Amino acid sequence: MISLAHGIGLGWLSPMLPKLQSSTDTPIDFTVNVDESSWIGALISVGGVIGNISFLLIFDRWGLNKRSLFAICSGVVLMLLNMFCGSFALVNYMSSIFAAIKSELHPDINTIIVGVVQVIGTYTATILVDRYGRKVLMIVSTSGMGIGLAAFGIYAFFAEETDVDLSVYSHWLPLLLMGFIIFIANVGILSVTVVVLVEILPTKIRSIASSFCLALLSLFAFIVLRIFPLSMHYFGLSATMWFCATVCAFGLFYISLFLEETKGKSMDAN
Repeated sequence: MISLAHGIGLGWLSPMLPKLQSSTDTPIDFTVNVDESSWIGALISVGGVIGNISFLLIFDRWGLNKRSLFAICSGVVLMLLNMFCGSFALVNYMSSIFAAIKSELHPDINTIIVGVVQVIGTYTATILVDRYGRKVLMIVSTSGMGIGLAAFGIYAFFAEETDVDLSVYSHWLPLLLMGFIIFIANVGILSVTVVVLVEILPTKIRSIASSFCLALLSLFAFIVLRIFPLSMHYFGLSATMWFCATVCAFGLFYISLFLEETKGKSMDAN
C-alpha cells in the first residue's frame, strides 16, 4: 500500500507537468510557469511530511499495533463495500432505474414492492446471523449481489442500447432481479456490516475506530449518491451496474481471504 501510494504521488508529476506547462495540452484553463511547477513538485513532499507526522501522533496517542491497523483497514474496506456495491444508491434511485429500463409496471409500484423485500431480507438476516455466522452471510451476500447486478446490467444494456423487444420480460424480470439484489444485500452487506465492524475492532480503539469508520461510511454515501445518477447519465445504467458488480467481486475476494469470523467472539477480546 505504501509503495502504491508513493508511486502514485511521484508518478503523477512526471507525465503531467509538461502538459500543465503546454498551452495546447493543458487540461486546465491556464498554463503553469517554472516557479509554479516547482511549488507543485515541492508540495508533494510537504504532504509526505504531514502524513508521517500524523501517523506518528496516532500511534503515540492510541498505541496502535499491527493487528489494530489491520482491523481498521478491514473496517474501511467494509464501509467501501457497503456503499460502492450500490445497494444504498439503488434504494434511493429505484424509481429512476425502473423508468430508465422502461419497466411495464409503474416505477413507484416497483419501488414499494422492493421496499417490502428489503424488510424481509433484514428480518432473514436476524434469524440467520447467529446460526451460520457473519462471514458466511457476507460471502453469500456479496456473491449474490454480484450475480444479480451483473444480470441486471445485461438487461439494462439490451433495454438502453439495443432495439430488442423486451416487452415479454419487462413487467416481471427487472422487478425480480432488483428484488433479489435488495434481498440478498440486506441478508449480509447492509445488515451485518456494522455488527462485524464492532466485533473486529480491539476494545482499546473500538469507540474511536468505529466512529471513524462510520464517518467514512457517511462520506462514501455522499459520494455514491452524488455520482450514481451522473454515472447512469454519462455511462449508462448497464455500465453502472457492472461497476457495482465488480465492487462486489472485490468484496467477495477480501471477505473470503482476510475477514475473520466473529461469531461467538467476546466483545472484551483484544
